[in-house]
Amino acid sequence: MKKILLYSVLSFFCSALTAQADLFYPISQIPDSLLTYANEVVREELTEFRVESLHSGSLTYRKVVSVLNDKSDAHREVVFYDEDSKIRRFKANLYDALGNLVRKIDKDEIKDYSAVADFSIYQDDRMQVLEIRHSQYPYTVEVEYEMRVAGHRYCTYPTWYIQQFGTAVEHGKLVLDLPAGMAFHQQILNIDLEARRVADKNREIYTWEVEQLKALRPESYLPPRTQILPVVITSPDNFQWGKYEGSMASWEAYGHFMGNLFDGRDELPEAAVTEIRDLAAGAGSSVEKVQRLYRYLQENMRYVSVQLGIGGWQPFDAAYVNEKRYGDCKALSNYMKAVLSVAGVEAYPALIYNGDADYEVQEDFTVPRFNHMILYVPGDDLWLECTSNSYPPGYIGQRNSDRNALLITPQGGALKRTPVLMPEDNIEAHRATVQLSENGQASLEVSSHFYGADHEIFRSLQHQLSLEDQKKWLLRQQDDAGFSLQEYQLDCDKDRPRSQLAYSAQVAHYAQKAGKRLFVPIKSISPALSIPPNNDHRLYPVDISRSYTERDTVAISFPEGYTVESAPEPEVNVTADFGSYRHSLQIEGDRLVYIRELTIKACRLPADRYAHFRDFYKKVVKADGAQMVLKKE
Repeated sequence: MKKILLYSVLSFFCSALTAQADLFYPISQIPDSLLTYANEVVREELTEFRVESLHSGSLTYRKVVSVLNDKSDAHREVVFYDEDSKIRRFKANLYDALGNLVRKIDKDEIKDYSAVADFSIYQDDRMQVLEIRHSQYPYTVEVEYEMRVAGHRYCTYPTWYIQQFGTAVEHGKLVLDLPAGMAFHQQILNIDLEARRVADKNREIYTWEVEQLKALRPESYLPPRTQILPVVITSPDNFQWGKYEGSMASWEAYGHFMGNLFDGRDELPEAAVTEIRDLAAGAGSSVEKVQRLYRYLQENMRYVSVQLGIGGWQPFDAAYVNEKRYGDCKALSNYMKAVLSVAGVEAYPALIYNGDADYEVQEDFTVPRFNHMILYVPGDDLWLECTSNSYPPGYIGQRNSDRNALLITPQGGALKRTPVLMPEDNIEAHRATVQLSENGQASLEVSSHFYGADHEIFRSLQHQLSLEDQKKWLLRQQDDAGFSLQEYQLDCDKDRPRSQLAYSAQVAHYAQKAGKRLFVPIKSISPALSIPPNNDHRLYPVDISRSYTERDTVAISFPEGYTVESAPEPEVNVTADFGSYRHSLQIEGDRLVYIRELTIKACRLPADRYAHFRDFYKKVVKADGAQMVLKKE
């Protein structure tokens, strides 16, 4: 009997151990130190890239991640592919907090979409998207896929974003498996990490590995993520795409590769050559030639995205664009280069990252982090955004400003910085008159001028929306439900980055009436500011990404019989090394004139200056929230 009892106890104990061993990454096994600030914990991640030749390779990826709350987006996985790079296998499993399998993800839950922008007509980029819906937190997701990699996706080796804000990592690994002797270059950012190398006569294997990385707390006003988060970037020294061999050993070498893709694609038909020469004839300067021909481009060509095979990097030839009257950024830049060449003006295509880049292209590390192409005219130091049908000549927009672009010259590639937009370039200036009524309503007339980056939205409105839709847009910008627009006029300068907006409106609740008194906010037409959140124990630099200036002059006329009972300070001045603010109030009989100016300079402040930065905005917001009290005599 004792033997039977002992056997039963041992059987139960062994069964329990076996059951526990069968559990898949239970949440209880996550160290407490990894849960602080974490929305998700990467239990295991493996990215393995096997280089098979100069033009192809294979990628194997596996990730196990525990999702702790609804702030995590780890339940979603997106895999991009195209005609050259195919997904061989894609599967996923869902586990509960204890590590029990909830279900295997069905193939029909993995959706396939075209990765085509709404302005594209030709593009073969696609994506498979897995989005697991599960509301019982925490849970764990296991994702695996394999890909054959070729074409443009092969021309950059993997970049490993080790962790994001709110992500803890138990174990992660990047493996690069190369033929012996094949050169590559690497960049390790924001982490002390070295590759482990294992080699034989046929292969070299490099492994980067991390363990037990605590979650990073997000902060406001952060620099781009590759400047603060741990990242491993790898890139081939040499590669091949179709018949084209290329090198990323230097920017000069990579520029030669891109130049080869453009060779022989700048020929125009004779009729177009004659037309271009006629347009350029009589121009008083090279700049005037460029301006005339840029207008010709804008009036006759339109932008569409073309991303087919090597067409993702190689432009349609100029004759094709001339015939079809459209092209993508590469095709239009190449076409404009050909047009200028006919007129005797030299120009270089320029690769650039358009938009908020998470990576700063650097002189000493060659990796093509570009998504756009513009044109540079060296003789006149002019940049041209060839996809815009409305920008003035020489203006390339905030999304292209102050960054390294790669010029494709006959001598190879050369980095050049695009112009920076200063506070005196990005201006919004408003003049407004407000006629108050005794019931708190107001008649409002506004005349506004916008320059530089601040003018861009209005140029887009004018060229993309009907008049009625423009008015609806303006109404949506108001913070008063009783705002009733009456007159409206928008004009954009064709030769300068400037827009002018004029409108009149009735505002139902401009002031609050209480007995014989009116409580009147003294507010600008410029957008209201907010106080940056409180970041105790700030870790990262404060990134002020944009320079600008706001100027407001607002004249508020009082209702008949009302005088000022109380008013804010007549002068407020706030200064800092990154900006300044001032406002003045002057009572002139039955009206008050409010003048306000705010200037912010793009810069980066050390983390210990965040409190100073926040204090500046607290003072400005307080000053902007001032009000006066009018009393009926």
